[in-house]
Amino acid sequence: MSRLVFVDETKAKSYVMAAVSLDRRYADAMRRSLKALILPGQTSLHMRSESERRRRHILGALIRFLHEFDIEVAIYDAGVTESEIARRSKCLRAIVAANRGDPRVALIIDRDETLVSSDRQTLIEALREEQVGERVHYEHVSRRSEQLLAMPDVFAWCWNRGGLWRQAIRGHVSEFRILAE
Repeated sequence: MSRLVFVDETKAKSYVMAAVSLDRRYADAMRRSLKALILPGQTSLHMRSESERRRRHILGALIRFLHEFDIEVAIYDAGVTESEIARRSKCLRAIVAANRGDPRVALIIDRDETLVSSDRQTLIEALREEQVGERVHYEHVSRRSEQLLAMPDVFAWCWNRGGLWRQAIRGHVSEFRILAE
């Protein structure tokens, strides 16, 4: 099976990265489903920019999609004490390690121009250490050009927000790891 793993983070409280895994066969159908959630004038979904009512609507839709499209959600919390690059590196390494057993994986990472270079270095090292260079590939993509990057945004935002938002997704998170020292 070939999987796509969409990766995005939030830094509002703790540094939380979500990795949302989807069977490649369902990607186009999932894109259509997410596109239907975008309002006129919006280019993409981003929880930080949505009203509370819209956030609840978007989260409800994504939770329904989890089962329909065989989606898995992993959350990685790297805390607050280290630099952003160090915390991000820990999360990316954990994501590569978590996907080392899959025969073919593409990591699609929300593009932040200021972090692409350090991400590449981290990923090159992680792929070599996990010995998965041929099976795991990665690319940095803008959320405006890849609607599926809304998925990790939603789950990372909910987890980091805490309270009822975290409760709403807790039962749908297949893996949660604290990476902070």
